[in-house]
Amino acid sequence: MPVPRSDLSARLKDRRAEIELALLNRCSAVSGPGENKDLEYQRGFRQAISTAFDYSLRIFDRGTIEPPTIPALLLVQARLAARCTVGLDTVLRRYIAGSALLDDYILEEIEQGHLQQLLKVRSAALEHLLAEITTEYEHERSSRATSREAQMTERVRKLLRGEAVDPAPLQYDLDAQHIGMIAQGSTAGVAVRRLAEALACRVMIVRSGDEIVWGWMGRRATVDRVQVTNALSSVWPDDVPLALGEPDLGIAGWRRSHHQAQAAFPVASKERDTVVHYGDVCLLAAVLRDDLLSSSLRELYLAPLECERDGGEALRTTLRAYFAANRNGASTAFALGVSRQTVSNRLRTVEERLGRPLPTCAPAVEAALALDGAGPEATR
Repeated sequence: MPVPRSDLSARLKDRRAEIELALLNRCSAVSGPGENKDLEYQRGFRQAISTAFDYSLRIFDRGTIEPPTIPALLLVQARLAARCTVGLDTVLRRYIAGSALLDDYILEEIEQGHLQQLLKVRSAALEHLLAEITTEYEHERSSRATSREAQMTERVRKLLRGEAVDPAPLQYDLDAQHIGMIAQGSTAGVAVRRLAEALACRVMIVRSGDEIVWGWMGRRATVDRVQVTNALSSVWPDDVPLALGEPDLGIAGWRRSHHQAQAAFPVASKERDTVVHYGDVCLLAAVLRDDLLSSSLRELYLAPLECERDGGEALRTTLRAYFAANRNGASTAFALGVSRQTVSNRLRTVEERLGRPLPTCAPAVEAALALDGAGPEATR
C-alpha cells in the first residue's frame, strides 16, 4: 500500500543532531550483564545509530510497505557484537528501544492522517531488520566457534576483561614490559611484526574486525620512547594508522597499554599523522569518547565562527597558529605571513563571536580545534 509522501523526513533531518544523541543515550542505557566495552564495538555502535536513522528516513521516502535493503554497516555491527560477546538479546532490545524513541519524534512531526499507514510500514521494516540482524549474529557466532584464530581472540578478550583464563596458549610473556598497539589496513599485521622485530620484542597479534589488528610488543628490558620513535621512522608504512599505548609492566600493564591504544586509535585514524602515542593525545582521546563534551565544544567554540564569509576558515587558521606559537601574536603573524594587526583583528573577532575573552576559554577553544581536525566521524 503506498504511503502518502510528506515533508516528514525533512523535519526529522532538521533535528538530526538532537535525535541521534537521544538515540545514542537511549540505546547505550540498554546493556547486558558484564557487557564488553570494546572500543571498536563502541565506535561501530555510534556509527550504527546514524546509519539506522538514515535507514528509517529511507523507509519514509520509499512510499511502499516493502522495507528497503538493510545497510551493510548494521549487519557488520551485528557480527562485531557476536565477536565482542554482546548478547543477542541486548542487540535486539537496543533496536527496539531506538525504534520506540524514534516513534516519539515521529508523533511530534507527522500529520495525523498519515500516522496509521506509516506505523504499518515501520512495523514491517523493524520486523525485517530484527530478523536479518539475528541471522547475521548467529552465523558469526557459529562460524567463530570452530575457528582457531577466533578462539585465540576470545581468550585475549577474556584476559582483557580480567577473567581467569590460562594464558599459556598465547605463547606470550605477560610478565614483561608491554606496548599495546592498534593498527588498521591489509598490511597492518605484517607492519606490527616488523616493528616488534626492529625493537627485539616478542609480539602477539589478534584480529578484531575488518583490517583491525590488536598487537602487543613485549620484552624484559625497558623499551623507551626514543627507541620506539626510531624504529617507527625506519619500518612503519605511511598509509597504516597506528595507535600506541604507553609502555607498562605485567598483565595489568598489558591491559592498560591496550586500552590506551584503543582510546588513541580514533585520533590515529583521522589525523594527518597516522602514528599517535596515547601520551600525546590522551586529552583529545578522552574528549572524543564523551559525546556531550565533544558536541558541546563544537557548538560553543566553532559554530559561532561559521557566520564569517569564508565559514570561519581564516579565524580557525589563525587560532591554530596562535596556539602553536604559545599565544604569541608576533610569532603567529610571522607563521601566517600577515601583519600583527591582522592577527589582533582576527582574535578580536573571535572574542566577539564567542561572546567572551579568549584567555578565559583558550583551553576549550584549543580542544574544539583539535576535534575539528580529528573530523566528525571520530566521535561516532
